[in-house]
Amino acid sequence: GPPADIWAVGVLLFTMLCGQFPYRGATDEELYDKIQRADYKIPSEVLQYLSAEALDLITCLFTINADDRISAR
Repeated sequence: GPPADIWAVGVLLFTMLCGQFPYRGATDEELYDKIQRADYKIPSEVLQYLSAEALDLITCLFTINADDRISAR
């Protein structure tokens, strides 16, 4: 539903801003574990160019609890 769509927007935004996917794992299990914990790292070579607002938006889009995640509204 909509909370998953918002999370997907986070994946797209992260990929566009950072040039890589936010979640990667050697196995599917590792990948899913990182997704469930919102364990992503913004590359240091990109971090210096991102505004505080962009970083905050990414954090809000990747809020683990779907009920607490921002909405499109």
